[in-house]
Amino acid sequence: MNYWWEIQTTTRDPEKSEELDVSIVIPTYGIEPALPSTIEETVRSIQPYHLSFEILIVHTPFRDSLQRMQNLEQRFAPVLRLIVERRRGYGLAFMTGFRLSRGRVIATLDADLTYPADQIGRLYSLLVESHLDFINTNRFKEHEAGAFRWQNYIGNGLLALITNTLFRTPFNDSQSGMWVFKKSIWKDLRCYGRHMEFSSEIKIEASQKHLRCAEVPVFFRRRRAGESRNSVKEGLKIALYIFAERVGLARRFSTVLRRSTTGAK
Repeated sequence: MNYWWEIQTTTRDPEKSEELDVSIVIPTYGIEPALPSTIEETVRSIQPYHLSFEILIVHTPFRDSLQRMQNLEQRFAPVLRLIVERRRGYGLAFMTGFRLSRGRVIATLDADLTYPADQIGRLYSLLVESHLDFINTNRFKEHEAGAFRWQNYIGNGLLALITNTLFRTPFNDSQSGMWVFKKSIWKDLRCYGRHMEFSSEIKIEASQKHLRCAEVPVFFRRRRAGESRNSVKEGLKIALYIFAERVGLARRFSTVLRRSTTGAK
């Protein structure tokens, strides 16, 4: 399918435009089998909203994955930009993508088709029309059968409870990876988490800075390819990081996590 023909009427040339309506940031590590389908769904679903947009793939190469990602970039040019971030980390990939994005609004997705890309346009409109700064999505209210293993469901619920108890945040899903927010707020958020703890941290920061926040339920789907990297060990790290954030030691604790994580630099 010729995606350039499809998107040229709604996507400005990034070389000639300083600012776009929205940047969709997707972190990847190694080969992500469902990524092409994720990009296709994003392109197809955002077109009716007539928004200028870009998709930023922030990629940490593993084995032969870089060449495949470069081929994907060519396939979806000019809407897709590939950013190579050789340092490992979910949060670090997002920070790099946010810094290099050109959109007035930033939206995030995972590369495995779990989050509904077809909701980005609606969430963008809600953010702008309701004069919000940050929207989180809630996976708990509606999700496909098999989307959560029972360990993940309980663990995510406990992390949300801890976060809300310690910080009185307005979010019921502290680990959701789909957010839509104004890029202008990013400079005021102090986030240090390089890994999965970043998901809780950005929500805590948005709430603590008294930004105009909202949470919207979305339909969360089971993973189409690959396996979840989440584990009990990862959940414990996130919980400890949240406690460190509460006592003002997040930056120091992020350094400890960085040194203890294999492959991190």
